[in-house]
Amino acid sequence: MNKKDVYYFNTLKKVIESTFLATNKAPLSIKEWKGKDIVAFQEDLFDKVKAKVSEKWFYTYLKKDTETLPRIDILNFLSEYAGFKNWNTFIASHKQEQEVVKKNKVIKKISGLTAILIAIAILYYFNTAKNEFQFCFFDTYKNEPIHSYLDIKIIQKEQSPIYLKTDSLGCFTYKTKEKNIQFVVQ
Repeated sequence: MNKKDVYYFNTLKKVIESTFLATNKAPLSIKEWKGKDIVAFQEDLFDKVKAKVSEKWFYTYLKKDTETLPRIDILNFLSEYAGFKNWNTFIASHKQEQEVVKKNKVIKKISGLTAILIAIAILYYFNTAKNEFQFCFFDTYKNEPIHSYLDIKIIQKEQSPIYLKTDSLGCFTYKTKEKNIQFVVQ
């Protein structure tokens, strides 16, 4: 059995579970069904599609992971139980779903890459300051750095001012695209 067959058969098992659980009580996983649950499933299957599977068949194919597909006639009536005309209709329906899921994954990847590229472009744009200004303030009488923090207010054209503080050595650095800056020290 190839990977596609395994995928479709496992998908059919899940649809069978949900179909049965819609009108019956049993554990959520078909692998956890026991004697009375299996008997109830056999009766429900017979009522809906007039077909039977043995308890041994149930254990071989539905409770365990199998390496072979059941016969096509069994796949057909199990598909019918799940609400499809036959096995081929079931596969065709789920191929379309898989294609939609694959397309959605591709769209999400493209959207994610686009968002990353836009973020990089924005960061590049805002981090491309051409001019770096550095100022250090000294005590003119002692001829040494001012060791207290000073408030700096950078005046910008047609924008709100930017407030900074000097470091412990009395210095501050400011990057901008402007050729000149104006600031007030307090």
